[in-house]
Amino acid sequence: MAILRDPKEFGDLSFEHHKILSNISFNLFRHDIFALQKFCIDNEHLNSRFSDILIYNNKNDRYPIAIIDVTNQNEFKETREKLKEILEDYPHVKEAFIYDYENKTWAAFGGNTNNDKPSYSPLLDIDFNEYLKSAK
Repeated sequence: MAILRDPKEFGDLSFEHHKILSNISFNLFRHDIFALQKFCIDNEHLNSRFSDILIYNNKNDRYPIAIIDVTNQNEFKETREKLKEILEDYPHVKEAFIYDYENKTWAAFGGNTNNDKPSYSPLLDIDFNEYLKSAK
């Protein structure tokens, strides 16, 4: 197992950002939920909008049903606007979530998401906050 020590090895994303993406993706995989990281919203048009985590009903679907973006405090507003646009432009995407890793807060949009518990996806019956933890 390789250990990355230089933050530049992670590209533009911070170590914390990568860790969160990995934890959420791995926990989704453990629960047999198909998800991709850093991929385009429309898999037949590779120049379409991107998101950090895209969750599908199954691996053959063209569009995700839910998306998650991980961001920091400075980029939160811009990310929120991006996700709102994605929900408008891609009606197959039913839910969108943002996690601000600096403030440890969630925001949710679309579907039956609840502002009282913005880390919870009614569509998937998952609390993504639980998926931030490393799998044991």
